[in-house]
Amino acid sequence: MTTARTHDAIPFPGDDAKRLLDRLPPDAPEAEAALLGSLLVAGGENIHVIGEVMQIIKGAEDFAIPRHGALYEVLVQLYDQNQSLDSVQLIQELRNRQLLEQVGGTDYVVSLAEQVPIATNAPHYAKIVRDRSKIRQLIYATGRILENAYNSSESADVVIDKAEKEIFEIAEQRSASDPTAV
Repeated sequence: MTTARTHDAIPFPGDDAKRLLDRLPPDAPEAEAALLGSLLVAGGENIHVIGEVMQIIKGAEDFAIPRHGALYEVLVQLYDQNQSLDSVQLIQELRNRQLLEQVGGTDYVVSLAEQVPIATNAPHYAKIVRDRSKIRQLIYATGRILENAYNSSESADVVIDKAEKEIFEIAEQRSASDPTAV
């Protein structure tokens, strides 16, 4: 006696996807804050650290916390303009742009600089932030791929080509500081 299998009886991998898509994307708020603090204390003999970080972190979009992304953008612009950086310059620039309260105020900016003793760990923090950013990009791309797979009227080959392109674009975003195999 064979029993007919109904569609409802077949395990559907999409159930796992639904469960996963309801979760918050990975982030690293402590690493983001430590990175910004490290940049603020990187003046003087450690000013080169800022250039190293700029090769790892491409922009505000690498930060999960929007105010951290906004702070990073202003920090980089200040560094580009002045070749120096500290919390006083940052606070004044944020005030000039009317962004100070939006990013947490003077106390928050000062606390960022106070929580890290040295700037030399900034590239390490930047790699953590960048890694989490890439994972978030992959999650968002997966969502777009899933949406396209469900709703596309195109052939499977076209849908697969689009999915491969999405993933390939993320893989190609390797920063200059990523190790390269010899």
